[in-house]
Amino acid sequence: MSEIFKAFRDRLPNQQNDSDETSKKVSQFSDSITVSYNLDEDSAVYHLLFDTYMLQIELLRWGIIVRGAIATGKLYHDDKLVFGPALIKAVELEKDAKYPRVILDKKIIDIGKENHAKWHSSEYEEKAIRSLIEQDFDGEFYIDYFGVSPYNFDDGWEDISIYLCTLKKFIENSIQGGLHADVICKFMWMKDKFNDIIYDLERSNYKGLCGWGIPDDVEIDFTPLKPIKLRF
Repeated sequence: MSEIFKAFRDRLPNQQNDSDETSKKVSQFSDSITVSYNLDEDSAVYHLLFDTYMLQIELLRWGIIVRGAIATGKLYHDDKLVFGPALIKAVELEKDAKYPRVILDKKIIDIGKENHAKWHSSEYEEKAIRSLIEQDFDGEFYIDYFGVSPYNFDDGWEDISIYLCTLKKFIENSIQGGLHADVICKFMWMKDKFNDIIYDLERSNYKGLCGWGIPDDVEIDFTPLKPIKLRF
């Protein structure tokens, strides 16, 4: 796990300009990873959501899924220690995640909107935040690692194609190899989310994905991407 975390940390993008200072702290203990920002920092909510989004995608490349929560409150976080009410709150909230997802309180969206970057409006900040999250069937807001954007992958559409193929294979193998109903249920949730974006891809005649038009000059064939259909 430590080697995987190091690989992720090396790739973790700095969303700030090089001249900007950031309060971001990242630490790992056992199978837990903590990422934190000062709440009143410009675009802190967006940066935290984006970091978590990239963390989930990176770990999925290694066949690791994540469940967690994002909370607000007092927290002490340095290179060796992390403790405080916010951590306890996140641990308690994580119990409601149930599926392989990172959930957040809806009020965090409003906090992010209020503490927007100086170079754009609060409405723009809210739009950027909502581009990274979805509201699930149970009302919980979660970071949507099924939603993809060519701007969030090093090699754009090529990386997206590889990621989605890897994600599909991981879900299929996990369901087929599941030994317990409660485990299979978690991967069935992933299957439904994956199929939702593939159905949209099919309806667009493979010309659009997650709200992004696929340019005609993209030399990637997305037609092999089909919904997951299982046989037991």
